[in-house]
Amino acid sequence: MDKKLVVLEYQDNFADNLSTYAYGKIAKNKFDVQTYWKNNTSLRYEFEDMMKDFKLEHSYISNSRANELSKRNEYMDYRDFCAKSLKSDKIISLKNFKIDDIKFVTDEIKNDFSFNNLDFISNYDILETIKSTNSIGLYINKNDKPDKKYIEKALNRLNKYLKQPKLYVFYSDEITLNSPVEYEMLNLYDWREEFYFLKNCRNKIIHCSENSYSEGIWASILSDSEFGYTVFDKKIHTQNKLERWLSV
Repeated sequence: MDKKLVVLEYQDNFADNLSTYAYGKIAKNKFDVQTYWKNNTSLRYEFEDMMKDFKLEHSYISNSRANELSKRNEYMDYRDFCAKSLKSDKIISLKNFKIDDIKFVTDEIKNDFSFNNLDFISNYDILETIKSTNSIGLYINKNDKPDKKYIEKALNRLNKYLKQPKLYVFYSDEITLNSPVEYEMLNLYDWREEFYFLKNCRNKIIHCSENSYSEGIWASILSDSEFGYTVFDKKIHTQNKLERWLSV
């Protein structure tokens, strides 16, 4: 019997694509399905250009087969991952990776999300400071409004755990915070360098807004800091407590 088919939908930014890709890999590992991206020429080239710095697998399926699933509204939701088997072909368009699903992120997925090379790094002085201090990373997309109240609560919580922390805010504009810790605004212009620096911050605050969330959670999941803390908004529902993940 042929394997079930799972089609991955393209997302607007690289971090949302990571989430969709991860859910595709999880479905592949759990249900033994075949996973493909839709072979829409313009979207495919845009996707390949956006994601070329990662080690993602690229397999494609015809528009007609993918469109058949769309017409039947065969979209996979988060509940499908709790099932024992997949009953039909599906489309995955999940761009917000749930904290409860971190347990399904394999070393293979993490390796797929590593950069092919680091030639894009130019601000080595900033990277060295981030690595050598008790750094806190916060990414805010230019299309999102900073949630200052949440950020300040998160900093107050982290300040109880960390010695001499410093916050690095990856954001294109200036914001003023009533912060218990020193902070610095960073606008690095190259999204790859920005994501790599965020990933290397020892601690993270995830800005849980539409365009910022995915970058924050993947920088946290892929972090090389074994003993760092990650803070997220308590409005995000989780069933499981993760060590060193704090809700405020």
